[in-house]
Amino acid sequence: MKRQLLLISAFALFGFNVQAQNYWKYGFGSATGNLSPSSAAGLASSDDGSHVHSILAAPQDQQIARIWTGNSNVSGFTLVNTGTIGSGSRLLFKTPSTTSTSKFSILNIAGTSVMSIGFKMKFQAGTAADYRFVVGRDASTFNWTTASGGTQFSNNINFNDVNAQPAILMMHWNLSGGTYKLSVREKLTVNTPTVVSGFKTLDPALNPNVSFVNGGEYNVQIYANNSAGSATYDKTDAATEITTTYSIAPQSSHIWVNGIRLLYDTNNYDFFDVGNNLAAGAALNAFVFLGYNATSNDAQVYFDDFIYANYLTDLVPLPIKLTSFNAVPSGNKVKVNWATATETNNSHFEILRSENGSEFNAIATVKGGGDTQTEQLYSYMDQNPLAGTSYYQLKQVDFDGNSSLSKVVAVKSLLEKTALNVIAKPNQQAVEFAFMAENSGTVTIKVLDLSGKKLVEQNIRVVKGQQVAQLPFNLPKGLYIGSLQQSGVSSSQKFIF
Repeated sequence: MKRQLLLISAFALFGFNVQAQNYWKYGFGSATGNLSPSSAAGLASSDDGSHVHSILAAPQDQQIARIWTGNSNVSGFTLVNTGTIGSGSRLLFKTPSTTSTSKFSILNIAGTSVMSIGFKMKFQAGTAADYRFVVGRDASTFNWTTASGGTQFSNNINFNDVNAQPAILMMHWNLSGGTYKLSVREKLTVNTPTVVSGFKTLDPALNPNVSFVNGGEYNVQIYANNSAGSATYDKTDAATEITTTYSIAPQSSHIWVNGIRLLYDTNNYDFFDVGNNLAAGAALNAFVFLGYNATSNDAQVYFDDFIYANYLTDLVPLPIKLTSFNAVPSGNKVKVNWATATETNNSHFEILRSENGSEFNAIATVKGGGDTQTEQLYSYMDQNPLAGTSYYQLKQVDFDGNSSLSKVVAVKSLLEKTALNVIAKPNQQAVEFAFMAENSGTVTIKVLDLSGKKLVEQNIRVVKGQQVAQLPFNLPKGLYIGSLQQSGVSSSQKFIF
């Protein structure tokens, strides 16, 4: 899934501007190896016809994935399959141990005044490091020969707290003693950062359930609003499935870590940088990770599974965006319905069923849409549902074998365990028996007259679940009794032939 780039074309959410919505995912492929140039230099993955890096995966919608290696950080970037985040390869980033700064950035994004950006990160062992993540606007023209441009996002200029920055959000992780302190720039300061700091440290008392440590794995999501007015977005809690609408103040950002929204201050979730030089409404079209130089830097961090949208939306780290999933009784059957808004690398769905809600078995496979940008509607008719209440779940499977599960839905069949429905079919010279088989095995169906005399009888093999069977019958018109015997229990129903 993550090797693809997913685009959604639709109308923008903003009434003043009709613009295509873009939603894409970026991973690092499956190749491994050293990405760093031999000295301080940059390289770019995107294909302009002649400049392509052999193993750094290229985005597929004109974005530019770029690496800048500092003087002392020749092996600062490698693609590896170690670590536990994501799948396939992920980027291993080592901060420079002496001079200069290293960067990984994605540029040339078709941005709007808002950005939803998510990624996975894992801090590795180490005693010292300085990492920064910045969201903002890159206004430069990219030079393919030097893999560089004219702003902090596209060249070797650093982000700090003493200059106006083309950024709406700057996060700063500083490692000391195995624990990373997270700060966010909130103001432009004088050029004496040792005296006046423009960074606000995340208050652990306000955010007691979020800490950054070596070995920790984090799913980071950022919702940035650079418009002149407030903006909203919806997020659905995975455990409760409750959807909540959140509001972001103008030119502010919300930060989520492992499903927890960070507090900037008491009752305030809006992170605001008064020192940036972005005009309200300016498009956010770039983001960058920086590894700052320090003499004793030795820590490492993994990055993978980027998800981006140029509108505010719940970032779903799945190969499909499932918009609905339900199961409903349909006569003596159960119909399972689901819909997707987008699909990436989607091979197929497996329909799972359970009689107790915990132990599921696959009952059918439905082909997926592969890569699609438009809504897809699916359905499957369970011809033989279980007696009473059944539980259904959807398993989505990628072409590379990765899978994910939907929520569980329950449905009660219209036929109970002992229910029997007898239908006369004189044109076919038969009587149809529809019933629920409690277990696989043999059942007996009969037709009796009103005195109880057996007129016709047949033993049939059944599998557990809903059954439909026909018994040959060719007698005069009249009132008869259809009978079913299974597991020592008899059921009967009168019918007119």
